Amino acid sequence: ATLTRNRSIEFEHDQVIHAILKDKGMWSGRDRLTLKDWRTREVNMSVTPLISGGEERGYIAVFRDVLRDVTVTRQQELRIEHRLRVESALVEASQKLVSDKLIDFEQLLGLMGEAVGAESVYFVEIPADKHLLQEVPFKEASSTLPRVWKRDSPAKEEDIFIDLGPGVDASVQRLVCKWNGKKLSKTMASGEQTALAVPVLSPQGRLHGYLGVEYGGRPTEWQEADSRVLSVLGDLLSTYFERRIADEALRKSDERYRTFVDTTSEAIWRLELRRPFSTSAETAEQVNAVAAYSVFAECNTVMATLLGMKSPERVVGLNMSEAIPRLEVALVEKFVASGYRLLNYEYVASCQGDGNRYFVINAVGTIEDDHLVRIWGSCVEVTDRVRLEQQMVETLEEQQQRIGRDLHDGVGQLLTGVRMLCQNLCEKLRDSEEHHAQAKKISNFAEQASKRVREIYRGLTPTQL
Repeated sequence: ATLTRNRSIEFEHDQVIHAILKDKGMWSGRDRLTLKDWRTREVNMSVTPLISGGEERGYIAVFRDVLRDVTVTRQQELRIEHRLRVESALVEASQKLVSDKLIDFEQLLGLMGEAVGAESVYFVEIPADKHLLQEVPFKEASSTLPRVWKRDSPAKEEDIFIDLGPGVDASVQRLVCKWNGKKLSKTMASGEQTALAVPVLSPQGRLHGYLGVEYGGRPTEWQEADSRVLSVLGDLLSTYFERRIADEALRKSDERYRTFVDTTSEAIWRLELRRPFSTSAETAEQVNAVAAYSVFAECNTVMATLLGMKSPERVVGLNMSEAIPRLEVALVEKFVASGYRLLNYEYVASCQGDGNRYFVINAVGTIEDDHLVRIWGSCVEVTDRVRLEQQMVETLEEQQQRIGRDLHDGVGQLLTGVRMLCQNLCEKLRDSEEHHAQAKKISNFAEQASKRVREIYRGLTPTQL
């Protein structure tokens, strides 16, 4: 007990060895000793009982160190076994982290703890909004509780912390401490390192948390290997968190897009080309390809209603020529000729029994490797607006015609009468040069006013009338 930490064979309590000692008076075999400095030795051990008065009073144990090359070989074998366990655990951990399922962190930490033979493994997560490295310690309230795996007993919150030295508040020691660019370690008063923690960092400097391991008592060379394992696992966790953040951002973006698509008054749709065609092909060939190979991959309720369908699900999968059998070739030609970009294009559709329907269409094509692969578009029906505008124009024309008739039949006739009376007055006043000139001037004014009324009348009356 003074020279070693433990032996692999406790012969004092081994019934098989006791039977051999009683039968032969001696036992020998191979044992493995762990010394105080944690080095291991393979030894040959022989045990002889001390008998006095017919009773065993004790034992004489002789340990003979096996040749050095045997010990070194065994240590190398152990290191290889340790490495194989660690690599196997890393492979299993990477498979879990690349899956789409949420990770059971306690299970993941236990996997690594069993592989490296640690006393405990833990992970302290920093909330996503604390994404930049700070020059001051994080407050404890800004972190989540650590996820801990312990080998022998259930973990407690107070089990895991980093010793920053005497006089430091324990609440500050919980792995949410000032980052100084180095690995965080926990040491005993003797200077022996017993724990190691590494930051889980993204390539962009986002700090996701800290990953740590409690060694207990371990050979130094194994601790160095475990630190590399922590770094690899930290990189895997960083990739996992970055993907989760990206997936969440994509989910929110898709949610906003879906909300907009479902609530907008415009019809929105997406066509996928089952056979993408070259943008350098002849226009007629491209027009035929759009009509033949365009399939509805997405649309909202407004678009489904325009197509006479009850729901978007009934539109998805339909060929464009099936969903819009009366689509005019001129519209597709205009789309191709515009470089696959239609902006506020006014389109008139002829409908049986309902007259014309009017639409404003926007469409843009996606080009990949000089091939048209999909078409995004939106349209809004403006039939009611166009018909209202037509009614307004007709009403205005009617009002103009009425004003024109009033001018022509009313004011025009009065001016004609005034001009005729002035002409008669001119004849009567021919002997008086002064009065004759004034009457003539009035007659000319009346004639000019009548002419102006006729011009206004012609401007207010449509040409065909």
